Amino acid sequence: MLDLATAVAPDTSQSGVVACALYRDGQRICDIAVEDIGALAGREGGIVWLGLHEPEAALLGAIQSQLGLQDLMIEDANQPHQRAKLDVYDNILFIVLRTAQLDSRGIPSNTAKPIWSSARASSCRSGMARRPPTPK
Repeated sequence: MLDLATAVAPDTSQSGVVACALYRDGQRICDIAVEDIGALAGREGGIVWLGLHEPEAALLGAIQSQLGLQDLMIEDANQPHQRAKLDVYDNILFIVLRTAQLDSRGIPSNTAKPIWSSARASSCRSGMARRPPTPK
């Protein structure tokens, strides 16, 4: 069992992990390790938020086994260029959104793929992670 009083910041240096935290009643309780998301999702009314940016297949596989996600959901999350859609798997929503960001070259298109349920929320993005620097 994870002791939330002694929880440590997750290793966001792990390729693809932007953030991983436990929320309760709309408040961020603590950062958690990706390895703990399965045990904490839905516990005592908590919601796990996991932010991913272009994760590797091995990381998606580990998350799939911890959260019991469908194979097709993981396959879709790992594809960078998909059409916008909404899929429902039991009590989990999987959404593919097209995003855009104006930069000096035009408006490149990216994707965001949120996955929601009553106990967890995650987001898998491809494309630009941050706003480009403002020209001087």
